[in-house]
Order: sequence, then structure tokens, then C-alpha cells
Amino acid sequence: MRLLMRGSFVHLYLQHAAEAMGIELVNIEDDNIQKHITDDTIGFLFFAMFANPKAYEAYANLNIPKIFWAIEDPNHFGTLVEQARHADIIFTTAQECIHDYQLIYPDKPVHCLTWACEPEIHYLRPDDIFFEDRDWDIVFVGNRYPREFPRVIAEDVVLRPAIEWAEEHGKRLGVWGLGDDSQHSWRHYPLVYPKYYREYTHALEAPNIYRRSIVVLAMNEQFDSPTMTSMRTYEACSTGNIVLSHGSVATSNIFGDVLLEANNPTETKEQLDWVFTEHGINQEAVLMAQRAASKMINQHTYKHRLTYMLETLAKYV
Repeated sequence: MRLLMRGSFVHLYLQHAAEAMGIELVNIEDDNIQKHITDDTIGFLFFAMFANPKAYEAYANLNIPKIFWAIEDPNHFGTLVEQARHADIIFTTAQECIHDYQLIYPDKPVHCLTWACEPEIHYLRPDDIFFEDRDWDIVFVGNRYPREFPRVIAEDVVLRPAIEWAEEHGKRLGVWGLGDDSQHSWRHYPLVYPKYYREYTHALEAPNIYRRSIVVLAMNEQFDSPTMTSMRTYEACSTGNIVLSHGSVATSNIFGDVLLEANNPTETKEQLDWVFTEHGINQEAVLMAQRAASKMINQHTYKHRLTYMLETLAKYV
């Protein structure tokens, strides 16, 4: 079987799942989708194309199922709902958006499909999770979005108090950006946190930073969505870290008791007090990290997501 896809870095993760399932995943970088279709092609998976929305015009006459995965819902629903009209089946990371898609496209199937982790990249076996000889006590890897107010709130709740706590307790804290610094100069962590900022890194390098650290901080842009949360949370839980996240409905729903949540700066500092005791790392926190890794590998891998996608596709083809 052959699955074509275009428009997202997610192919870096899905390709491992596809290979394990005996599927050839072909990431296409041009507009001529038709020339890539073969007799064993089962569908075309595409994502938001913010830079080149006209590319969707090439999809209209494809004679294979077209699958749209709206991974930026609900933040960019207004843009995504327009692009989704080119799809036969719609998947969204935000369960609350399903009703809106169905109102606009009553003839299109719409399903929820959340982020995941990729074991080949992220997973650390629970038996291998220990926190001796780590380079960092606390890290954050991600981008700064000063124009998105919820993310600013999350930064004030998690990152800033964590920095204050690290200063008070003499802990090693580092901040990394994701992507190319020259292309995203407005994501100015270096300007805001010059003492703690390290460098911009690639998403595939983030797990290596996690494995060198004890606590990974996570932030959300959605507080009330039942399903949409940061993809980095799945990844950090999979790499066997103690994850401290800004609280949200989705974080509680999906991760439950395998991570720590904070809803205000005081709670962030209290959670760090619980992890870093005067006798070392709280063993309950170590067990929590082990449970997190087990939960990710058993329920939240890209193989799980791709399997669900293809099973759903089979119902309508």
C-alpha cells in the first residue's frame, strides 16, 4: 500500500509508523500530485498550507481519497475550515471543532485525531528511566508566541516561576527554541531570557535535550479544549521525563496522573518542591515518569493514529 502526503513536518514521525505497518509513505513537495499516484495508492493525506493555499487547487480532480488532518485546530479553525473543503474525510485535533465542521460540510465525515509520540524517536523504556548524571534539572523546548495571549499566560504560570525557583534553589535550567532563529526572529526567547537561553534546535533533536534533563516544562495555547494540547507533552512523557505542564482540560483528560499540572505560579513552585527533595529526586516522581512512558507507548503513538485513520478511511471507501 502507498499513502501520499503533503504539507507538514509530521511525515518525520509518521514514516516510522507507516514502515512498521508495511505502508509506503511518500512525502510530496510539488503540486503535481497526480503523477505520484499508482495502482496501490490508498489515499492522499494533506495538512494546512499557510504559505501556499492555491496548492489545494491541484487536489480537486484526484481520483483517490483525500484526507485532511487539521493539526492547528482550534487556533486556526477559520483558515483550516476553508482548506478542509478539498478533503473527503476530515480529522481534527480539537474535538470541539467537529460540530462546526459538520455544520459547514454535512456530507464529509469528521473525526478527532490528536497528537502522539513516535517510539523510534522519543521512547525510553520505563526500566531505563533514572535521573542520575543528567545535564539539566529543568528544561523548556519550544517557541514563544507573544501574540497569542493564552500562551503568554502559560508562560507566566510555568516558565517564569520555574526560572525563579531554579534561581532560589541553585538548579540548572535551560530554554531552547524550535526552528531557525533567523526565520523566526519574533520568537525572541533570547531577548527575554538571555541567561537561560541556549539555542534554536530541530524537533528531532528535542528528545536528546529531554533525555539530558529531569523535568520538562510544557505549555498550552488551549485551556478548555478537551483534546488539543501541545505535541511536546506527548514527546516528553514518552522520553521518560517528569513533565510539568500548565493545566488544561485536555492535559487532564489525556495524561491524567502521569504528569504534573500547575494553574498558577505558586503551584509550579510547589510541584518543583515535590520533585526535588532534600534527599534527591522524589521516587514517586520517578514512578510517575515510568507510567507516563508506558502510557504513551501503549495508547499514544503515531502507529495508533495512523491505524485509526486508515480504519476510518476503510469505512467510507
